[in-house]
Amino acid sequence: MTHQIKSDHPLDRLARQCHKNSREHGFWPPEGRNKAEMMMLEVSEIAERLEAVRSTIPLPSSHLPGFSAEEEELADLIIRALDYACGHNIRLGDAFDAKMEFNSKRPHKHGKAF
Repeated sequence: MTHQIKSDHPLDRLARQCHKNSREHGFWPPEGRNKAEMMMLEVSEIAERLEAVRSTIPLPSSHLPGFSAEEEELADLIIRALDYACGHNIRLGDAFDAKMEFNSKRPHKHGKAF
């Protein structure tokens, strides 16, 4: 599977970079990747981030000197989401802009407690 999104939107440019790196490191077989598996890997990054913030002592990143574990895990989540978007031909940049516009017109908390 090859990515088709040609948008110059900044999110789509980042998505192409993440996807290229992922492909170059062997994470994408020629037939593509399973969406559910990839989504669960995103969940695992959220769980790792939760463990980082649950600590009463701020945890340093294990791979990025000068950054916290929370910062590293949030970056991992974004990288995985961008890789997913590009690899599955998701128009993320345009969808993001449309959703931000939609959200800007919603009422205060739109019926949600949090």
